[in-house]
Amino acid sequence: MPEVFLKQTGKESYRAETPSGLVQFGGKNPGPMSTVAASLAGCFAMSVTDLLETMRQNLSDLEIRLSFERNKEEPTTFESFNMHLTFHGEGLSAAKLEKAIRMCEETYCPVSVILKRSGAQIKTTYVIEGKKIPS
Repeated sequence: MPEVFLKQTGKESYRAETPSGLVQFGGKNPGPMSTVAASLAGCFAMSVTDLLETMRQNLSDLEIRLSFERNKEEPTTFESFNMHLTFHGEGLSAAKLEKAIRMCEETYCPVSVILKRSGAQIKTTYVIEGKKIPS
């Protein structure tokens, strides 16, 4: 069974050692709730990218912009998320992107599934742009 070891590193800061690396909370680092929101974006990106590769889509880049609302009263759990995906690539199929997004929301992104089960609403939108030119 994987294990996490957390140690206080300052008055309001902590370091967690996970099976795949270190995570730091508080102080000058994000708090746990911001980290959960970032985990939703990261999980969704990894899941949708894998699915699109399986669907033979020529995805060159993906960007996700995520905003969220939390409940006003304790516990201040997540109320809603707005997630906007920007897909870059040539010849991307809107139908396949929509299918991959739906599959991530319902099954392939466990963070999304957990948050929905907790009562959070997740609204996902997307746009397709041509191949991204490196800056």
